[in-house]
Amino acid sequence: MAEEVLVNGAGELLNMLISKAIDEIVLVKGVKGEVKKLERVAKKIQEVFRDADKKQVDDVGVRLWLRDLKEVAYEGKDFVIDFNVH
Repeated sequence: MAEEVLVNGAGELLNMLISKAIDEIVLVKGVKGEVKKLERVAKKIQEVFRDADKKQVDDVGVRLWLRDLKEVAYEGKDFVIDFNVH
C-alpha cells in the first residue's frame, strides 16, 4: 500500500515535470522562430537604410528622416543598455 502511494506520487510528479518540460520546449521553439523572423526583418531594414543613405545626398527629406531615425536609434540603444543594467 505504501509503495503504491509512493509510485502514484512519483508518477504524478513525473507527469508534472514532463508537462513543464514540454511547455518550455514549445516556448523555446517559439522564441527561436520569432528570432528568425526578426533577423529577416532586420536584414530588410538594413537594406532600406543603405538605400536611404545613398539617396540622402540628393534628397533633403531622406536626409532629415535619417537624422530623426538616428536620434531614435540612440534613444533605443540607451534604453536597452539601461534595461540590461537594471
